[in-house]
Amino acid sequence: MTQLEFIKGMKQLSSYYLKEIKEETLREWYPFFAELPAGAFYETVRKIAVNNKFFPTINELIEKCENERTHFNCSIIDKMKEDGFFKYGVMGELDEVQQNRNYEKALMWVERGVIPKFILDEMKKYGYVENNYVTGGANANAFIENKDMKLIGG
Repeated sequence: MTQLEFIKGMKQLSSYYLKEIKEETLREWYPFFAELPAGAFYETVRKIAVNNKFFPTINELIEKCENERTHFNCSIIDKMKEDGFFKYGVMGELDEVQQNRNYEKALMWVERGVIPKFILDEMKKYGYVENNYVTGGANANAFIENKDMKLIGG
């Protein structure tokens, strides 16, 4: 998600709660959400506005975003199943029981956040985006180096 998309979501959130968000807060919070798809972030903001009486803490927002991300990733696994991804194995076509086992294993891996590379590679074809911030990806260093960047205004 770009900074602009993050700011848009946070402005939406601040308008729902009639609370001003400081530029410093946006700057500090953005790295935690940078690798999240914008759609998942916007959906999280919408759900928080509907379900929470008070403005969320960063912890609550991260947790809900991760839940939304897991939901999104599970929907990718569902689409892969619909497309027949789990129908074939190394030895050819699988019976329905084995197909369901492989599908359930893939869902378990997604929910636990330990997705094997061969599944990840396929998920990317369906729109999966890796979260490199948690593991110290390229963006993590960029945010440290650019800590004085402006997020709002000029």
